[in-house]
Amino acid sequence: GSIGVYTEAIAATEAPDAKGVLHSNRSAAHFALTRFAEAASDAQKCVELHPKWKTGYFRQGAALAQCRDYTGSIAAYEHTLRLDPVDKGCKKALAEVKVLAKMHWEPATTPPPLPCEGVADQLASVSPAPGPEAQKMEVSSLAQHCAPWLLVAEPHAGTGNLHTDAANPGSVYSRGAKLCQGDIYHLVDCKWWRSWCVFVQLHNSAGSVASSEAPHAPGPVDNGALLTDCIAAEWLELRGTLAENVDFVILPVKIAEYLYAIFGARKVLRRAVHMGSLARNIPYLNLHPIAVTFSHCLTHGRAKPQHQVRQHLVVGQAMTVRELLYVLCSKFFPSPPHKSRLWRIEPAPMVAFGEDDYKRTLREASIQHQAVLVVETNDTQDEAKPRGRPGLPLL
Repeated sequence: GSIGVYTEAIAATEAPDAKGVLHSNRSAAHFALTRFAEAASDAQKCVELHPKWKTGYFRQGAALAQCRDYTGSIAAYEHTLRLDPVDKGCKKALAEVKVLAKMHWEPATTPPPLPCEGVADQLASVSPAPGPEAQKMEVSSLAQHCAPWLLVAEPHAGTGNLHTDAANPGSVYSRGAKLCQGDIYHLVDCKWWRSWCVFVQLHNSAGSVASSEAPHAPGPVDNGALLTDCIAAEWLELRGTLAENVDFVILPVKIAEYLYAIFGARKVLRRAVHMGSLARNIPYLNLHPIAVTFSHCLTHGRAKPQHQVRQHLVVGQAMTVRELLYVLCSKFFPSPPHKSRLWRIEPAPMVAFGEDDYKRTLREASIQHQAVLVVETNDTQDEAKPRGRPGLPLL
């Protein structure tokens, strides 16, 4: 790769300035691979060999900030500005590092607790299998006594069927039953569901029909095809291109548990109903839940900083960065502060989200499961009442 090319070039170069530039380039390559200690080391060699070149100091400041050496990072950025006092990128980076230095953030010692909808497990069949007609009658009976078939995914995720009542278009319904925050539903692979429907001769919206072949009982419910290739042992992450009634169906808890008891299950997928935020304050089924750790840091004013207080929250990767900032601010303030900004501290690299990022989804912004976030504000206790919604960059 590029690191090997730069290493060979460094060994073949004698001129100090040229070698310093090569060390700077290799530092950038290490930084792109999140090898921040190696990036800082190469940047240090660059400034030693080429002390009058501002880029070496700038890259040293960036690498040291990711290593949480904020004092060294500030010194490197200030040296950059002595060489080029009008460098706007360096001024912005220096201001961000000074904010990070005030956060006094330490790496998380314990991950956030896993929500029930994300826990992976495997269930064995526990009851003798009744005949197909008995299964169809029991599922039909359960469907009458619990929430009807759910036909909605995230309201702005681009997948699933969104059904609203004409008299109240602001609410999402599942065939007449309003969704309730906190309710749990199960996702089941559509292929398995169709095979079961054929077995019991059940016609349904997922497209199963009576088969001319002799029906046979399906095996255990297996949702492995719905999951990403790289998943944590305790966390089940859905692929991002799934569609309801094409790849999966959504079943009420009682129906899903009844089928698990008969057939067993691998990779049980539970998902909870959440409330939307901002303009979409409607209930929706959170297909892509992630658990994040977040905190608040006050960087200006006389109010006491609260960055030591950490909280955990389950959110959906389909929500936008602006919506997440609004939700997090509501955890700290009765009314959203006028000036606020969201930081992603972990995973590396640390990022301050700007106004251009607010329309991106959490997936697009690389805010993933077990991410560590900080809400930065600079309001004072005696400031006028908060104005507007969060999301404006700090001035």
